[in-house]
Amino acid sequence: KNVALSGAILATDNQLKLDAIGNYARNFGIGLNIINDMSDYLPLTRQDALPSYKTPIDQYSDIRNGRIFLPVFYALKFGNNEQRNYILEMLNGENIFSEDRLIQLTDILLATKAIQFTFFTAKKYMKEAKKNLHQLSKNRERDLLSIMASAIRTNKFIHGFTNLKQ
Repeated sequence: KNVALSGAILATDNQLKLDAIGNYARNFGIGLNIINDMSDYLPLTRQDALPSYKTPIDQYSDIRNGRIFLPVFYALKFGNNEQRNYILEMLNGENIFSEDRLIQLTDILLATKAIQFTFFTAKKYMKEAKKNLHQLSKNRERDLLSIMASAIRTNKFIHGFTNLKQ
């Protein structure tokens, strides 16, 4: 948000426009971060259709480091006892992080609709980001910001999860 505001201040002193740009940047950043958190759970072995891959170091790094972000939080809240216990064991480092166990975690996130909820939440932030653009004059820059926020629907990891569910 502050980076976007720094550039905006150079372009205008209109507080309404500055607020709109700041709110756009905040919502866009949160939405993008949520998608990044979700992409952590797309197994490398299932990314073969993607134009680029997450590295093995990045893959499942949140769960390996005991960090709970939206997909895991949602599954812990709405999963059944077996699913919750499986995730808690992983968070406590009680299980070896084999590829099969990590893929099973992804299957739990899909079964509990945690991935779907995470994507829906990211889309809400992106819609909110775009809504702020209506405070700005119609021009090429505004159109580019709108396209950036729309790109969430075509994110390569979203595509990967869509293929995974089929």
